[in-house]
Parts: sequence; C-alpha cells; structure tokens
Amino acid sequence: MIRIPLSRVLISALSALLTVASLPAAEPASIQTTQPTQPAGEQVQTVRLSVQPAAAPKPAMSIYLLPPLLDRLPGNAAGTYGIALQMMPADETDADRDKIEKWLKMASSVLPRDEVRNLLSRYEQSFRYAVLASRYERCDWDLPIRQEGINLLLPNLQGFRRLGRMLALDARLALAEGRLDEAIARVRTSLALSRHVSEGTFLIGALVGIANATVALEQAREVLAADGSPNLYWALVQLPDPLISMRHAMEYEQNWLYFSYPQLRGLGDLKLSDEQWNERARAAMNLLALAGGKDGSTAADALRALAAGMKMYPQGKQWLLSQGRSAKEVEAMPHGQVIVLSMMGQYEQWRDEIFKWFALPYAQARAGMEKTLRAFDDWASGPGRGNLAAVLLPSLGRAAFVHASLEREVAALRCVEAVRLYAAAHGGQPPAELGQINLVPVPADPVTGKPFGYHVEGKGFVLESIEGLRPRDQLRWVVELREAGTK
Repeated sequence: MIRIPLSRVLISALSALLTVASLPAAEPASIQTTQPTQPAGEQVQTVRLSVQPAAAPKPAMSIYLLPPLLDRLPGNAAGTYGIALQMMPADETDADRDKIEKWLKMASSVLPRDEVRNLLSRYEQSFRYAVLASRYERCDWDLPIRQEGINLLLPNLQGFRRLGRMLALDARLALAEGRLDEAIARVRTSLALSRHVSEGTFLIGALVGIANATVALEQAREVLAADGSPNLYWALVQLPDPLISMRHAMEYEQNWLYFSYPQLRGLGDLKLSDEQWNERARAAMNLLALAGGKDGSTAADALRALAAGMKMYPQGKQWLLSQGRSAKEVEAMPHGQVIVLSMMGQYEQWRDEIFKWFALPYAQARAGMEKTLRAFDDWASGPGRGNLAAVLLPSLGRAAFVHASLEREVAALRCVEAVRLYAAAHGGQPPAELGQINLVPVPADPVTGKPFGYHVEGKGFVLESIEGLRPRDQLRWVVELREAGTK
C-alpha cells in the first residue's frame, strides 16, 4: 500500500523507470535490439523484427485485444482483482524475480519451457480470476479520497505490476509452444487489467497501468513475429484512443490538496478574522512541514515554521503587490493572510500552468509543456525555493512522455500491420513509402504529431520516431519481411 505523499515523491522516479522498462529487450530470434555507442543515459535502442506478409483476417474484426462486448460482464471488477492478487503465491523470491525478468527479455524460441511452465502453474488460480475481472465492464476502486485525503492508502499497485508481468510471461510461453490464440488472449487480459488499474484516482496508478500495457504490447509484437501470425491491424484499431486515459488521474492530481485542506481553497475574496487567517496560514505551514517529512508536532518544528513564516511575509507582500493589489490593502492585511494568500496563489498559478498542457495531445503540448517546466524548475530552485508549489508539485514532463510513448507503440504496431497488409497484396514487397498504402489509414506518430519516418532497407523497412527527440526517447524498428514458412 502507498500513501499519497509517497506517491508524489515517486512520480518522477517511476516515470523514468517506466521509460526504461518500456524499452524492448534483446530478442535473439524474432526480435533483437542493438544499442549504438552513446553517452550514458542516451542510448538509442533498435528493435529488429522479422514478420511475414499477412492479409486481414476474415471476418476482419474476429480478433480482439480487449474483451469484446458479447464477452463483457456487468458489474465491478475491483473485488475480483482483489481475489486474483490474494491467489498469487506469496513466496516469490528475489531469484524468482530475476528469472522472470530474464525470461521476459528472452526470445520465445529459447525460453526454458519446462521451468517457466512449472513456475506459472503456481499462478493458475490468480490468472483465472484476473481473466474474469478483465471482462467486467467497469472497475470502480471506490477510494475514500474525500474522507481520508492525504492519509489515503492506495491499492496494491505493486501486486498489479507483478500480475501484469506474469500474464505477459504466460503469453510468451504460449507463443513458444505455438499457441497463438492463447497468447493473444493473455494480451487481451493484460491490456484490460492495465486499463482497469489506471482508472484509480491518482497518477501513480495510471503510470502502473501504462507500464503493464507496455509489457503487454511487447507480447503483441512477439505475436507479429510468429510464423503464420494473423494480421492485427483491425484489432489494434479497435483499441480505445488513447489506450489509457490520464484525464481522470490528472484531475485528481490537480486538486488532491483540497481534499485534505478544504479551508485553503478559494481564499482570494474571503472576509475572515485575523485568527481565521492565522489558522489557514498554520494549515499551509503544516502541509509544508509534512511535505518535508515533519509532522509539525515538536518544538523544533514550531520554530522552523515560525522562521519560515517570518521569511515568507516580506516575500508574500511583494508577490501580492505584483498581482495588482494596492500597497494600502496589503499593509492592512494580517500576517497570516499575506502568507497564506501568497503561498496558495503561487501554488495555484504554477499548478495550472503545468496541468493545463495535459488537456492537449502530447505532440501539440510538448513544446509549451517543456518551456513551462523549465521556467518552473528555475523558479523552484531560485526565488520559489521552499514555497508550497516548489515542494508539492511533481515534475510531470516525463509522465506525459511515458503516456505518449505507449500511444506511439500502438501506432507503430499499426504501421507494421499496414505494411504487412500491403505486402500480402503486392507479392511480399513493402511499399516504397507509407503514402503508397491505400488499403487502410496509416497513423501518425503521437509523439511528434507527424508521419513516422520510413524507408525500405534490404528485404524490409525501417520505421522511426526521431524528430526533435533525445536518443533515449527515439523509436527505431528494423523490420524484415520474410516468406511464409521461413523463420
């Protein structure tokens, strides 16, 4: 279980971790990755994928990557997922985790099937309930945020992360044994789980959902590489856009403070007594102490709060004047009013400057978001050091990119499948450019908002997303088109 304050500290680190986790692993047979020499932290990973031309299945919409309407069940999935977590073996060791990570990075053709099967047998009941939960039409975690506020305990997100990886491993075993339909079914369960986990209240849950969905799509990519793989273009098109929405989570992230401190909301035009303003100032200072790991209960904490308040008062006066209030009005304010109005005013201004970009597609928001975050970092490390906004507002740029990179993965898979459709109708040859494909629409790159880079190379093609991106954020897939029956 994770408390909200800890989740805020983890957001930046988790976003960076998910970026690394979402990068494809070395696959010696069907999928391979290479890492050209780059400065530390700036590696470009190239995915090497070998696929066959494939026409659309008939009926065209016979394959689903989320439970279809006729298979969905009325009701709430949350309780059934709880049973799935309870059914997972509790004795997973570090050695087990190391093996699982190794197997997930291993080509299915060289997977130690007996050993993997033996481990997965311990998860049969957990998988059974996860499949059932994935079919429910909704997942309402019913978290008591309005009652608990900052003390709220979040669901077992690490458990869902573990369950998602085990489902991915089961999909990989199914591929190794040639059970394509079962592998696709596991991807379907994994993606539904990812969406349900992301429908919790906070951003950290959405990030765990994105991580699980990324791992699931890596298994979908393995499906494309299997001999006789069906074309998944229309299955990918049927996925929601975006696959995981962050709008709900971001709305709560933007407003979480007021569930615990409703008295700090809407202060601008309130007419309060001096003592009431001082009470609100103390609440804001207490929140600042909590964010710094102090509970405000000791004499030392009280002294620190007093010292901080004395420093904030003249700064607060200057800020209120800069916002258009008259000197006479500001001088007449009690100290508590000056402190709390300036603290909450700056917090809300920076909060909205950062969060407003999330209402736009990433490709449209990226430049403005990056500029805003640079300005915020400069302020938070300079004149705003120690301010409530500097302490509480998470760095969200990486989270936004992680979300966009998941959508890019879906779009890139659609591009590969569009080329497979074209090649099936043109003697196994790829198009000279993506614009030649007229059977189906070819998606743009959600990260850049422009067409993917594409060129024919050897017996296949290269698909890229590189424009304006740091090397670690780029996508480069080298795809070989092989004849049916070859590997």
